[in-house]
Amino acid sequence: MSAGIDIDNAMPLIENNTISGGPVIGSPTIILMDDSQPDIVNDILFSGSTVNSYCIYESDKNISSPTYIGNNDF
Repeated sequence: MSAGIDIDNAMPLIENNTISGGPVIGSPTIILMDDSQPDIVNDILFSGSTVNSYCIYESDKNISSPTYIGNNDF
């Protein structure tokens, strides 16, 4: 997987930092998306039943200016 991130270990981070506050912005930031296209940042979904991929970004500012690292299908 990209950057050695295990999605099982990432899920608690996602679940604890979504809906109200959005993902934690750091390096890296794991962002669940509704498809595998890294340029569609506005279409982020947080329901595990509908998301079919995750993308990993590095960003030290905000979610609108990430640096794409990679993605992987569930």
